Amino acid sequence: HEIEVAPSRIFSGTNGTDFSNCFANRTQLETVEAPFVDCSNAENFFGCFKNCSSLLALSGVVFLSAGKATDFGECFEGCEKLATVSDTLFENTHAAENFDAVFKDCKGIKSLPRGLFSKCPNAIYFNASFMNCISLDEVAADMFKGCKEAEEFESAFQGCINLFVVPVTLFAWCENAITFKKCFDGCINAFDSMKLYIASSYVADASYFVPSNATFLKNAGTVVLVKEGTKTERTFMLEERKNPYLKIETLHA
Repeated sequence: HEIEVAPSRIFSGTNGTDFSNCFANRTQLETVEAPFVDCSNAENFFGCFKNCSSLLALSGVVFLSAGKATDFGECFEGCEKLATVSDTLFENTHAAENFDAVFKDCKGIKSLPRGLFSKCPNAIYFNASFMNCISLDEVAADMFKGCKEAEEFESAFQGCINLFVVPVTLFAWCENAITFKKCFDGCINAFDSMKLYIASSYVADASYFVPSNATFLKNAGTVVLVKEGTKTERTFMLEERKNPYLKIETLHA
């Protein structure tokens, strides 16, 4: 029989470190209780619940003991019925570095909770983290609060075709962010007079930050706020010359 529940404490008492792909492709899995309680040596959750297409919700106790874990890449990728994500899901994952494609292709998620990654000060990679979440229509302003080490957001929200609300401070705490390539590519509703503050001074590539041929925009008013005299300012200024839908506002230091 297919597994329908990932029960509490199933790995309790073990010294397990690698839980990559542990429950992957369990298409009948509907409920995740607290399977990793007491797994204080856990380091790797890459693809742990990947393609669990019947999983509906995630509580805050899933990774309760995962303080040493660094890799959550593709952890919930393809969980297409997943609709509810607790704001404390990653509360105890202080060492986490990789969240690439963590919720990619989760077609049922409509909104993301406040401070989802705020207790992950070492997180670096968010590439394709919410790619093709086609039901997602709102992102909380402080979702990445505290992620000062975050560097890469390539394709993070690419293909989120129903995304309407993108707060100006979404990346305000990501001072080391470098890559935003294709970050919102295909978000056909998000750029109706949208503003974004980019805190980083190091962005090297602004191409595809907004689509260069976005003729579907109702108002050519996507505004990026950047720090004066930074490499990021110069990069976006160059992109502005090529993209009629992109406007730059400089914030004085």
